[in-house]
Amino acid sequence: MWALICYAFVLVSEGVTAWIYFEQVFKRKSKPRILLVSFLIGYFALFVISQIEDVLINLLSFFVINCVLLFLNFTCKKWIGFLQIGYLTSVMGGTEILAAVLLSLISHDFGAYRYDLPVMIAFAVLGRLLYFFAMQIGVHITKPTRSIIDGSMVLLLAILPIVSAIIVTTIVYIGMTTKIEPVTGVLMIVSVLALLLVNISVTVVYNYIQKMYNDRLELELIAQKAKMDTENYKILENQYENQRVLIHDIRGHMQVMRGLLESKNYDELENYFLDMERDPALQKIARLCDNTVLNVILVHHASICKSLGIDVDFDIRQHSVDFISAHDITAIFDNLLTNAEEAAKNTSEKYIKLSATQQGETGVLITVINSCNSAPDMDEDGNIKTKKKDKEHHGVGLKSVKQAVQRYHGVSRMYYSNEENRFHSVIHLTK
Repeated sequence: MWALICYAFVLVSEGVTAWIYFEQVFKRKSKPRILLVSFLIGYFALFVISQIEDVLINLLSFFVINCVLLFLNFTCKKWIGFLQIGYLTSVMGGTEILAAVLLSLISHDFGAYRYDLPVMIAFAVLGRLLYFFAMQIGVHITKPTRSIIDGSMVLLLAILPIVSAIIVTTIVYIGMTTKIEPVTGVLMIVSVLALLLVNISVTVVYNYIQKMYNDRLELELIAQKAKMDTENYKILENQYENQRVLIHDIRGHMQVMRGLLESKNYDELENYFLDMERDPALQKIARLCDNTVLNVILVHHASICKSLGIDVDFDIRQHSVDFISAHDITAIFDNLLTNAEEAAKNTSEKYIKLSATQQGETGVLITVINSCNSAPDMDEDGNIKTKKKDKEHHGVGLKSVKQAVQRYHGVSRMYYSNEENRFHSVIHLTK
């Protein structure tokens, strides 16, 4: 009876761990209800198969059923999926062996988890804690760019299962070497189970908070891009209207030029031509780079800088940013230019220089240099502190830049030059 309960507990824990791992690494394609039902059916099948008590059959069935669950519910390339499930299976088997070895040091019997109830429960919990810990390490190796919190916090999340495993081992040791009352034993077992639940709950809450943050950031970037698209459409609309008026008046212009030509008033004719060339309707639509999304951003900020009296120099080399997604182009360039404008508008020499140059076949080097009166305040992590009053809703821009840089395994550096009174933002992204 107790053995069946332990097996069921083990499989439920493994199912939850696999679910969390898949959610963190892959993109879900099925509805939550289908996902839940498929995991319940899959791991119930594993529970039934586990009664055969054949290690090889259990491992093979674990691999096959998790492959089915992965490909059914998540978007994944076949070879990547097989590798991931292979890793999952290896870790599951390895952590069970490690748990048995650790407990054998206490009970002096490697197979004690099969017949000794306290050791059986400790084996179930300790093995799942080690399995859960190893899978969380796997997440940060497989998807290192997804974390949005400080590295020390990630380390604390990783240490929690290890500390819990030590506590479980200690509780088991006390239970086996000290005479305790039955009620105390039950409380110890409940405490051990609660530790596993706490580890899983902390990770679920962390993932939920991270998803909320990413969703909010996504909405802000969409709003930024929509605003710039609107500005660009206004420019196009104004250009079209000017050209329409010019076409309407072209006959009158031709009559005037013909009259000046017939009267041999060449100087006046030349001045008339020059005036027409300066007409906004004859100006080309702004094209500052070959990337459509980035061009919209540059046109938008060039207009802002013109109104603020800031000199701009944009040098975007051809095809240098083609490998960057539109989402990340917006995150990087719009936020960097916005910050540069905030700093440059208060200086005597108002200027912003932006360049993006291709670094061979490996990536792109993005540099923004702007005039700045003083060095910005930095926090303990080297991030720029926002000077705006609404600190809760500001300061997100640079976090967005940081995330985009991480997605391309890039590096960034921001520093202030006292000698030149200028601020530098340098980013290198790899393809």
